[in-house]
Amino acid sequence: MVDVFAMMCDFIKAQGERPAGFSLVGDSVYLNNVPVEKFFSRKEHRVMKLLVEHEGEVMSRNDIASALWPVDTEKEYSDWAIDQIIARVRKRLVHLHISPEILKVIRGKGYLLSLSRDHAGN
Repeated sequence: MVDVFAMMCDFIKAQGERPAGFSLVGDSVYLNNVPVEKFFSRKEHRVMKLLVEHEGEVMSRNDIASALWPVDTEKEYSDWAIDQIIARVRKRLVHLHISPEILKVIRGKGYLLSLSRDHAGN
């Protein structure tokens, strides 16, 4: 059986040292014109979608919580859960040969997706 995940990772890695090109088409997250939402869990995908939509902007924990738990945000909200999801997103980025450094912590404010050339790939 063909390992589609490995093939996709090889294709993305073959894109060279170009900066990671995240984009959205509808609700789908694309990396260098390749759909990657299947690489993320539902919650990880929600976080990536939010960060890609607002690339270059700081997203507060409240913004992320609202994306993760659109209903009963206050009841479901947990700093620990958000930290765990962000850590898992960073691990997924590594599997896609993208530096986890593109997801920056802005202390006391939130998270920032920065797609500068400095963090294009590993």
